[in-house]
Amino acid sequence: MKTVALIQARLASTRLPAKVLAPIAGVPMISHIYRRVSSVVPAWVVAVKAEEPHWPRLDVPLLFLDVPVDDVLGRYRAAVRILRPDVVVRITGDCPLVDPATIRMVLDELDGYEIAQNVPAVPNGWPDGLEVQAFAVRALDRLSDTQHVIPARLPGPWRLVTQPRLDWHPLARAYKLSVDTLDDLNRVRRIYDALGPDCTYPQVMEWLQSQNLA
Repeated sequence: MKTVALIQARLASTRLPAKVLAPIAGVPMISHIYRRVSSVVPAWVVAVKAEEPHWPRLDVPLLFLDVPVDDVLGRYRAAVRILRPDVVVRITGDCPLVDPATIRMVLDELDGYEIAQNVPAVPNGWPDGLEVQAFAVRALDRLSDTQHVIPARLPGPWRLVTQPRLDWHPLARAYKLSVDTLDDLNRVRRIYDALGPDCTYPQVMEWLQSQNLA
């Protein structure tokens, strides 16, 4: 069974333009995400052909797809036609602290389901910025949300992955680890400066709580 991760990225972010290229510890954010994700499964960054002239040369594999900028689901369908995987891991390009162990956990939970995902807004939920979604390619036929790909009301058999009690942090949902604003970016930069690029989710949570940085 072939599994690939697709990291969706665009330059036309409204609140923080070109945030995927913003440097963190001297490296573009998208490169950090790719490195963390590809330590678990082969990964590609999926972007749109209209933005291709504006992307610099990077040390990540990029797929430029001929779909509208706002059609995220179209990007996944086009990438699947090229790469022909059986399972896709969906990662967004604003999550530079995505956790390899969490990716493995979600993939393990996919067994027997069409879709597995962890979400922040539930008891035992992860912080915003650690979301991972995995789905069998056959589920694409029933997806229609062009922006969010995996809708709130899921079609077909699916699995919600919550944190094991051993790893659960009571204040997890109070922390924002995705990057939408300059404040978010600076928070992540502080984490990288303090813990290094290979920091794990438990290490990040412990440091945030010690610094009172909710």
